[in-house]
Amino acid sequence: MKVELPARVRKAVDRSLSERERAVEAEEAAAAATQDAVKAMLGAGLSTRDAGELLGLTRQRVQQVASGR
Repeated sequence: MKVELPARVRKAVDRSLSERERAVEAEEAAAAATQDAVKAMLGAGLSTRDAGELLGLTRQRVQQVASGR
């Protein structure tokens, strides 16, 4: 199905799709960075509580991230 949209509307749709794609990529990058930070902090001897405090996460979430969940 092909829908003809005014240029202004097409531009808005394209921008929305592009920004949503960027948001997904940013979320994936943030998750990877969090996992790296958790591994580094736990490897340096910090507790899950301290790591969570530094990252703004619960200690339970730190444990999940550390185990790859």
